[in-house]
Amino acid sequence: ADPSLHQSATIETADDGDDVVNGAPSAVASRRLRQRASSGSFALSANDRDSLQKSGLLHALQQHARAIHAFAAPPSSARVAESSPKDADQTPSQTVEDADAPVRDDKEEQLIASLRDAKVSNDRTRVLALVEDVRLSESPCSTSVYNAALDALYRTRQNGEALVALMGLYNDMVSRSVLPNGATYGILICALSERDIEVEALVSQTKDRARMLVHFKKYREEARKRDEKSLSSMRGENNLPSALVLFQASCLLRGHLLSRNVYSALLRSCAIAGNVDAALRVFGHLEKRFIPHIVAYRYLLEAHSKSGDLAGAKEIFSAYLE
Repeated sequence: ADPSLHQSATIETADDGDDVVNGAPSAVASRRLRQRASSGSFALSANDRDSLQKSGLLHALQQHARAIHAFAAPPSSARVAESSPKDADQTPSQTVEDADAPVRDDKEEQLIASLRDAKVSNDRTRVLALVEDVRLSESPCSTSVYNAALDALYRTRQNGEALVALMGLYNDMVSRSVLPNGATYGILICALSERDIEVEALVSQTKDRARMLVHFKKYREEARKRDEKSLSSMRGENNLPSALVLFQASCLLRGHLLSRNVYSALLRSCAIAGNVDAALRVFGHLEKRFIPHIVAYRYLLEAHSKSGDLAGAKEIFSAYLE
């Protein structure tokens, strides 16, 4: 694999402050991390990197990282405030306001309103048509417009539908030098995490059905090939690796403003995969912004249990009781 792509997959920087993902996690996560890999970044397998490269995501993130360093805002001395209970119920697109976005013209305001109306009415066909207008616009739309389009795609997605349109729009956004913000990454991470859970359930159902058909000697060759193709396609989506890479990209942003529910969604996917290292690093960042809720601890315990690390699960449980 191209070394530069491997570097973009880890999204490491030297001077982005405490919000960078390779900053030292605190409390619970730090104790467990000292016993694990020394790398400060999420590790991607060669297959995951190849898949993300083919999807265009790594190339988009390379462009994003370069743009962040070229146009980084002055560092803020203000600490991110602790959330109120209301923050936990926010949608991903509400987690960050586009305060620094340029003033939108009437055309953009109308487009955002149209996207919002189509989303509320759950008109997927209308949403897709408006998204095409965004992508084909002569001059790039603003971050606010792209976020409205991403949110509409996310909210009107049908059960079982892959995230081709959503990720394609994000790649288009970055390729046109439109800088994502925390809202952008909140939408994408939640969508990828939800799709990851869907895929896990579909894979399990497909395998269970195949075992039953084999048991009753009714598993036809045509059905076997169809199931193999379906399983290969679902596994090739790489939703969790994509979500982790996007989470690292979001850590390049000043303030790193993601809501609690975004962290929970990512931790849930880590738990399903039994990815302890990723779960600990996400939890470490969660600790920096919020007092972790019991649900976050539950996902951390599930990740350890799924991976067979019962000693680690006991340590996390003991830390929670403290």
